[in-house]
Amino acid sequence: VYADAPNASSRGLMYGQEEHGKRKILKAGLMVRNKKLYLDELDKMGETRQELNTAMEQQIASYHKNPFDIDTDIDCTVIAAGNPVFGKWKDGLDILEQLKPIKPELLSTFKYIYEALGIESNEEDEFRQNL
Repeated sequence: VYADAPNASSRGLMYGQEEHGKRKILKAGLMVRNKKLYLDELDKMGETRQELNTAMEQQIASYHKNPFDIDTDIDCTVIAAGNPVFGKWKDGLDILEQLKPIKPELLSTFKYIYEALGIESNEEDEFRQNL
């Protein structure tokens, strides 16, 4: 399942509460319900990034708000994409500098990190100049 990271909340990823009349209902989020989560724009994700880190590290989704107190084992692979901090990959900088503001703790939970460089050809440059 796909999620736009800047708009994702811990409620949407792990658990959230909804009220129906006077009853509170616990609703499972994307990481609880799915085996794979594709997150786009990880570099632009807000405070939820810390909760994502905890869930990925421990493979547990937690929710502790009255009247619910739950920890659920999850088996969710997260595949994420983000942009380098400067908008373009800069030669000579290490990966931590390239991927700020993503913290090293979160980066360490990913098994693989690939850089997809958009190498432009002269034909593409000429085409853009003639637009």
